[in-house]
Amino acid sequence: MEWAEYKTLCDRPDYQSKWLIKQTLELVRAMGVEEVIEELTTVLMTEPLPLPEGHKGNPDTFMYKLDLSHVLRRQICEVVIAAKKSNLTSMLTAHRGLAGFEEAWTEYYEYKS
Repeated sequence: MEWAEYKTLCDRPDYQSKWLIKQTLELVRAMGVEEVIEELTTVLMTEPLPLPEGHKGNPDTFMYKLDLSHVLRRQICEVVIAAKKSNLTSMLTAHRGLAGFEEAWTEYYEYKS
């Protein structure tokens, strides 16, 4: 894959990083939203976007195509908003909070694929 195409796809709301998906999955598990847990786990079992030559990011930077229903998208947004209101974080976001999570998931929720 060429860099230009990779960057274009990575900028789309229906592609998210492994890191964001994993941290969101941790929040969803804490909130016990089983159907979202299943779907996000399934996403992480798919192949990530092919990397362009020279990509140096670690596996957490790999990008995954999301094809979640509108209902699941809404549920993820609701979990993230509830987590923020409750000051709930994942282990890796404890020091920084959930900055950007609501925006990323809301953008995907509103995205027309």
